[in-house]
Amino acid sequence: RIFGSAQLPGTFVFQGENMTCIVPILGSIILSIILTIVLNVILRAMNK
Repeated sequence: RIFGSAQLPGTFVFQGENMTCIVPILGSIILSIILTIVLNVILRAMNK
């Protein structure tokens, strides 16, 4: 498990006989927003 990702809202869990697939949609969106903000701050600091 990755940081309890199966317990976050917006997470889809698909279970088969021999496999479990966890798709953390909301977690991915939040991570994308955070990384975008961090990269923008770094790039703006480098251009000054």
